[in-house]
Order: sequence, then structure tokens, then C-alpha cells
Amino acid sequence: MSKVARELNALQRQMEGGAPLPHQATDWAMRLFTLSRDTQVDPSAVQKLLEHFLDSLPEWGLEDLPARTAEYAHGLATAPGELEYEELHKLFSLRDELHVLCELGMSIGSETRSELDEALRARFQAQKKAASSVARDRAEDWNRTLWWYAERLNPRLRK
Repeated sequence: MSKVARELNALQRQMEGGAPLPHQATDWAMRLFTLSRDTQVDPSAVQKLLEHFLDSLPEWGLEDLPARTAEYAHGLATAPGELEYEELHKLFSLRDELHVLCELGMSIGSETRSELDEALRARFQAQKKAASSVARDRAEDWNRTLWWYAERLNPRLRK
């Protein structure tokens, strides 16, 4: 069995195991997103798992997963004082997760997204050097053009 097939099977078994914690569901979404971008994966197999995932969110009590992710990120972005490297890393990770959740078909309100992005920009502006370091460390092909990376990697793009 190929590595990709093992990943698909493992993900399916995990989803059938019952209600996940929010961070587990977000991890599953990230894995589905990665699989959906893999040219060696049968798109119909990923689509089937994605549909199961999306259909199961209400049953798991996680239909508001994007809003929870945004709320957590906003709270961290607006926390008093300077954030440590690991906390800035978590902010990038949370914004990546929110992006992926929306790419997979979930959504958050435009006001929530705007408030979060404003808070992130303010935090990244306040901690330019550290935020740029995190962006360099976390950037991958799929995310380097997203504004929270692009503005840190290319200062001319900053708003």
C-alpha cells in the first residue's frame, strides 16, 4: 500500500472514530487540503472524505470550527505585550488553518475575517522582525503568496 493510500485510510479511520477535539478536526482539514493538492491522489477519494468531514461537523458539534479558530487567533493577536516566537508561529498556523477551512468549503463572516486580519496586521507590524522570521521559517509553496506571508517576506507589500 502506498504512503498516500495509507494516509487516506488512516484519515478515514480517524474520522469514523467519533467526535474529535477542535484541534484534531483542524488537523484533519489540513491533511485533506494537502491530499487535495497531491497529484498522486485520486481526487474522488479525497472528495469523498471531504464530504464526510463537512457532513460530520454538525454531528461533532464543530459546525463553527472556522469561527472558533478565528476567535482563538484574534485573542492571541490582541494579547497584551510582545508575543514569543512560538506564539507568533501559532498565529501564522491559525491563519493558515482558517484559510484551509475556508478553501475546503467552510466560511466565516466577512466582519470576523476583517477584524482578525486587522489584528494580525497590527501584531505583525508591532513585531516586524520576529513576524518576518516566523514567515520565513513557515513559508511553503502553497502559502507564501497569502498576505500574512507575502507582506512579511516582501516588505514593499506591507499595508
